[in-house]
Amino acid sequence: MNQIRFAVLLGMLIGFGALAGESRGAADLRGLGKIEALCRESGGGKSSWTTLKTGSAELAAACGSKLLADLTGFGDVKIWDGGLPGTNLKLDGTGCWLLGLDGDRVQVLFARDPEGLGALAKQANAENWKPVTPGVHPRWLDRFDNDAFAIGLLGWGKLPKDYRKGADWLGEKQFNLIGDVLNPNIQLAPGVYDFSVADWFAALAKRHGTAYHIYQPWGNPERPAWLWNRTPLPHVSAEPGFVSYPDLDYQKNAVCAAFDPVRPTDAALAASLRGIAAHNAENPDFNNHFGGVEIGHNVMLAIPTYAGDPGAVAAYAAFTGRNPEREKVEIPTMRTFAGWNPETCLDLRGEWQLKADPAGGKTPPDGGAGWSAIRSDDPLLLLYDYYSGSVWLKRNFRAADPAKLNYLHISRNAWHGRVSKVQAAFLNGKPLKDLTHDDPITGDFDECFELGGAVRAGENTIVLKLDGKPVPGYIFLGPKGRWSYPSDDPGLNRLYFDTIEFASRYRMRGIENWLKATRGGDPQGRPQLLMATWDFIDHTFDLCRKYGATAQDTGQGGACWAPWLARYYVARGLPITCEPGNAPGSAWEMRKMMTLYMLLGNEGINALFDAEQYMGNEEVRRWIDANPEVIRSAGKFEMNRSDLGVMRSVRNASRLHFPAVWSWDVSRGELQAAGRTVNLADPSDFEKDRAGAWFDVVFDAASELLTDGEIAGIERFCRNGGTFIAMHETGKHSPERGWSWPVSKLNGLRVVGRSRGGWGKLRFSKEQELWPELRGREIDAWGVVYDWTGADVTGSSLGMEPAASDVEVIAEWADRKPGEGRIAIAARKIGKGRIITLGSTFWREARDRSGRFETDPAARPYLAQLLDALKVPRSSYNNGAKGTADIFSERWRSKNGLYDLYLAAKVNDKEGVRDVALTFAAPDRPQTLREVTANGHPATPFRYEGGKLTLAGLSFEPMQLRMFAAPRRDIARAPLAWLKSLEQRWYRLPEIPADELPPPEVADGNTVSLADGWQMTVGGPVWGEAPPPDHDWKAGRTVKLGAYLTMGVPDEEAVTHFRREFTVPASWRGRRASLVFASQYWFYGIEPQGRLWVNGKPAPIEQPFGDRTNGCFMFDLTPGEKVVLELEVNGALRHKEQLRSRPSGVTGLFFLQSDPVPLKTVPVTGWRAAREVNVLSPFDGKQPGGFLYLETVFQTPSGPSRRIFLEAPGHLGWLMLNGHVISTPGWMRRLDVSNLLRRDGGENRLRWWPLLCKEKPLHNRQLSRTQPLWLAWHP
Repeated sequence: MNQIRFAVLLGMLIGFGALAGESRGAADLRGLGKIEALCRESGGGKSSWTTLKTGSAELAAACGSKLLADLTGFGDVKIWDGGLPGTNLKLDGTGCWLLGLDGDRVQVLFARDPEGLGALAKQANAENWKPVTPGVHPRWLDRFDNDAFAIGLLGWGKLPKDYRKGADWLGEKQFNLIGDVLNPNIQLAPGVYDFSVADWFAALAKRHGTAYHIYQPWGNPERPAWLWNRTPLPHVSAEPGFVSYPDLDYQKNAVCAAFDPVRPTDAALAASLRGIAAHNAENPDFNNHFGGVEIGHNVMLAIPTYAGDPGAVAAYAAFTGRNPEREKVEIPTMRTFAGWNPETCLDLRGEWQLKADPAGGKTPPDGGAGWSAIRSDDPLLLLYDYYSGSVWLKRNFRAADPAKLNYLHISRNAWHGRVSKVQAAFLNGKPLKDLTHDDPITGDFDECFELGGAVRAGENTIVLKLDGKPVPGYIFLGPKGRWSYPSDDPGLNRLYFDTIEFASRYRMRGIENWLKATRGGDPQGRPQLLMATWDFIDHTFDLCRKYGATAQDTGQGGACWAPWLARYYVARGLPITCEPGNAPGSAWEMRKMMTLYMLLGNEGINALFDAEQYMGNEEVRRWIDANPEVIRSAGKFEMNRSDLGVMRSVRNASRLHFPAVWSWDVSRGELQAAGRTVNLADPSDFEKDRAGAWFDVVFDAASELLTDGEIAGIERFCRNGGTFIAMHETGKHSPERGWSWPVSKLNGLRVVGRSRGGWGKLRFSKEQELWPELRGREIDAWGVVYDWTGADVTGSSLGMEPAASDVEVIAEWADRKPGEGRIAIAARKIGKGRIITLGSTFWREARDRSGRFETDPAARPYLAQLLDALKVPRSSYNNGAKGTADIFSERWRSKNGLYDLYLAAKVNDKEGVRDVALTFAAPDRPQTLREVTANGHPATPFRYEGGKLTLAGLSFEPMQLRMFAAPRRDIARAPLAWLKSLEQRWYRLPEIPADELPPPEVADGNTVSLADGWQMTVGGPVWGEAPPPDHDWKAGRTVKLGAYLTMGVPDEEAVTHFRREFTVPASWRGRRASLVFASQYWFYGIEPQGRLWVNGKPAPIEQPFGDRTNGCFMFDLTPGEKVVLELEVNGALRHKEQLRSRPSGVTGLFFLQSDPVPLKTVPVTGWRAAREVNVLSPFDGKQPGGFLYLETVFQTPSGPSRRIFLEAPGHLGWLMLNGHVISTPGWMRRLDVSNLLRRDGGENRLRWWPLLCKEKPLHNRQLSRTQPLWLAWHP
C-alpha cells in the first residue's frame, strides 16, 4: 500500500516538476530522526511543493509541529483560515503556505497568493492531508530558538520574598524557568537519589507551561559525599603543603573533588551523573543539562591542587613520554619557574606569628604582644576571608650570605577570578617593592618582591600583610627576580609551555568524563552547557561537536563587546548561550545585556539570578514590558558566512597570559566600523586545516607565540588561496625561544630593529595594490592603541629586511637605508594566496572604551581601504559617516528560512544618536522591510540601489539593538533552509559505546529510600503535642513525598499530614540503624513549619523545625522494629519577617541507613576552644559563652584494624584534620579518616566546628553547642 501511495505521489511531483526547479536536503536529527527533503519550485520561486519524509507518522507529526512553531515563532507569519486542508499560514504581502501531515511525510505548499495556493493544493491532491498539531515535538528542541530566553528562580542565594510571584510572572510572560541547584550530591547512597527539588521545578514549569533547566553549583565541583566512606579520603592529593583555593567554600572540596580526573571516584561520579541525567530526561520540557560547573581560569595555579595525585603524575608522564618506573616524575609547578633552588634560596615556610588588626592598619603592628604561632600555609587563615581589618604574619630568619638574597617569591592560588595576594611585605621595617604584574587578565602566577638590599647578615624580620588568605605554598628568598615567559632559558621555556598544555588537556579529560556520563543518561541528546570555557575554548570544539555541548558565556559578553567566546563557536556552527554576571539594575543595563548577547550570536540567554530582581525592579520590568519583541527575537537568527576572520590564540591570551592579543584584536569594534562582519579562529584551526573552509582573509590578533605546526598550517591556508595578515607582534616567539621570530619562515622577512612609533615617515611603493590611495606617497607612521585602563599598549613597529627573494615591499621607512631594517610593510605570495606583514602600526588609532575599541574610520581609513583592496565583502557602507562609527550594521538571516535580517546596534554605553542613515550590503531589493524588534513590527522605509540598502532617519539609545526583516527572495525554499539550520544545532550525536559507560549504581543493601508510599491528607487543624489517634488517613491519598506542588497541593499555606509505615530490615541486626533526612543547601528542607513523630512520640531531634534545623537530621532506630512516622507540614509562615522564598512541603529525602558497629572506640579529648583565631584555652564543655572552633592534638591510637572513623551522635559539621578541610553534609555522623591520620607516631591536629550545618566557618561566627566525638575502628 505504501509503495502504491509513493508511486502516486512521485507521479504528482514529476507532473509538478515539469515547470519546476528541484532542490534536495537531508538531515539526521536528535528528536526527529532522519528527514529527507525534496523541494520543487515553479514560476521562478512563485510557488513550491516541499516534502519532508520522516521515519514514521509520529515523527512526521513532531517534525510538522517544530516547523509550525518556528515559522510562526518569529516574524509575521500567522495561522490563517484559508479554507484549505491541513494548516494554513499567511505572510501578508509575501505569500501563504499549506502544511499537511501525510503519513510519514510533512507536506509544505507555498504560493504567492491564496488562489495560487488553492490551485497547488488541488494539483497535490491535498484533501486528505491532516492539520499539524502544535506542541507535539519535544520541547527541548526549542532550546535555541522559541525557548531561548529564560530567567532564574531561587537565585543562587539571592532569595525572593515570595517565589510564587516570580514564578507566576514567568508563566505570564512565558519566560523559561531556570532552577538552582542540581549537583551529584543529590545521590545519597548507591542508587538512592533525592530528586525532590528537580521534581518541584518540573512541576512548576508544567504549571506555567514553560520549559526549564536546573543549574549545577556555579563555581565548585562536587561529588557524592557517601563515597567518602566507601573510598577513604583524600581522593585528590595536592602538592604537599599547598592550600588549593582562596576560599573555604572551595577549599572544602579540595580533598574530594576537582574539574580534573579523580581516579578514586570518577566511575562513581559517572554513574551518579548518568542517573541524574536519565531522571531529568524523562521530562520533555527539561531542555538542557550542565556539563559541569564553571571551568575556571589560571590553569597554571590549578596544577598544585592535584600535583601529588598518582593518577595525575601518571598522566603527565604519558603526556611527556617519560617512564615513571625508570625515573622520578613530578608535575612542575610555579615554584620551578619562579627560581626555587635549595642550594641558592632560603625557604621561609614553616612557623610564623599571626596577628589580626581590626583597625586595618597599613604598617606592621608595634610590639610583640598579641601574636600567636601559626604556619604560613595553614588553611585556618581562610577564616579571615572578607575580614575588614588587617591580617599580619611575621617571622625571623638568619641570612648567611645576604648578597645572594635579592628577591622574595610567594606562591599563589586562585579560583573563579579570585587570586590570592600578599598586599604588602616588609623586611627589617622596610617596605618592599612589589614587582608582580597583577592585571586581572594577564597577571603573574608568582608574586615577586624586590628586597633592595634590605637583607642583613644574621637576624632578620619579615612581615606580610595578607588578604585574608594563607600563603598557599612556597615562600622563599632567592637570587632570581620576577619570571615571565618566555625567559632566556630555552629548556625552562619548553617545560613551561608543555606543562601549561598538559594542565589544560588534563582538565578537558575530566570535563569529557562528565559530558560522556551525562550523555549516557540521556540518549536523546539534549544539549549540555559548558560553563566559562574562556581558558580552554580551543580544547572544547571537538567535545562540543561530539557530545552536543554548548559553551556558556558566564558574564563577560554582557559587560562589553567581547567576542572572545561566542564568535569562535559561531564560526564553526556550534550554538552558544550566555548569562550575566549580575542581574541588570536598570533599563539601560537590561538593554545593554540583550543587545550584546544577541549581537554576539548567542542562541540562549539565561537571565540570572532571580525573577524578583527583574519584576521587582520597576525600571527593568518596564523595559521588559515595553520590549517583548526584542526578547522574542532572541535565538531566532543566525549569521551568514563571514569571509573575514580574526586569528586569536586562546592559549596565548588565556593560558600563557600574553598581553598583546587583548589589545590588537580588531574584531572588538574596528572591523565592524569598517563595515565588516567577523568571526574568530584559533591557531589550532590552521594546524588542523579548518580555517580555510570558513574564511578567505584572516587578520591576526597579535599571536606573539606560534608553534611550528601552527605556522605550517597558516602556510597551507595561504597556499590554498587564503590571505593572512600578520602584524608587528605576530610570531615573535617559539615555545622555546623568545624573540626568535619563527614567523620569518612564512613571511620571508628578518627583523632588524624595533622602535616605538617607528622611524619617521612611511614611503609607499608606487606599484603596491593594497592601498591604492597611498601609492608613491609618504605619510606619518604614527599609530596608537590605548587599553581599557588608558595605558598605551601600541608596542613597537618593526624594521625588517628580506630573508627571501620573493618579498614584495609595500612600504618602507623613508629614513632607513637597506640593511638597517628599511621594510615596514611587505607581502609575499604563497601558492594561490599570500601573507601580508604590517610591521608598522600606522593604520590604527583606537581606544578601548564604551565597551569596545573605539575608532574613527573616517579619520583613520587605512583598515577599511586594505579590506576593500582585498575584496573582503562588506556588511555595511557607513564608513564613519556622522553618528555611525559605533553602530554595528550586519546582515544575518532567520533560522526559519523566511527572512534576511539587518541588525543595527549602537555599541556605545554612554551616548545615543538621532536621525542617522545606515547603509547595508543587500543582495536583493527587499519586497518589504519591517522592524521585528519593535512592537507591531512597523514597516520601515528604505532606499535600494546597486546592492546597497539605506535606512534613513534612525535613532538609537545607548546600547540599543534594532532588527529589520525582509522576506527572502528564495522564500519558496524556506523549509530546506529551516532543515539545514536545524541540522546545525540538532545533528545526531555519535553513540557512546556501552563499555565506556559505567552501569548505573544499584542499592547496596545498606540504604533504603522512603521517598514513596506516604499517606497524605490536606487541610484540617494543626496537631497538638501528639497526632490525634482518630485522624482519618483513609480520606487522603498515597504520594511520593515532595514539595506541595509536586504532590498536587495547590495551596502553599495549607496544613498537610503524612504517615509512613515500615519495618527496619531485620537483616541489619548487629549493625547501627538510623533514620536520616537529607536536603540540599540551607534553603530547602521541611518548609515552612514542621514536626515529626515516631510511633506517636516526638522524634528525638530539635523541634519544631526552625530556619536552620529543617534541613538535615538523623536518629537511631532498632533493626527489625516496626515504625510509624507521622509528619506535619504547616504552610503558614512562622513569623512576619520570614520569606516565602522556598516551596512548602518536603524538599529532601527520608531514608534508612545501616552502619557497622565499631570494633573499638576511643573518645577524642584534650579539646581547647578558640575565642579568636589561633588563640586557644582549655575546654570541657562547661564554660559559658561561645567559641569559633575547637581544637585538639593527638597521636593515632593503635586499634584492631586499619579503617578508622571519626564518629559523633549527630552531624559532624566542619573538620580540619591535618590541613584537610572537610564540610560534612548534614546527614553524616561518621567519616572514614583512615588515610587522613598520621600513622608514623606524629601528631594529628584536629579543628572542629561541631553541628555547623549549611554554613561555613568565619572569623566571627560563634558556636555554642557541641557533642561527643570518638575514633572508631571498623572491619
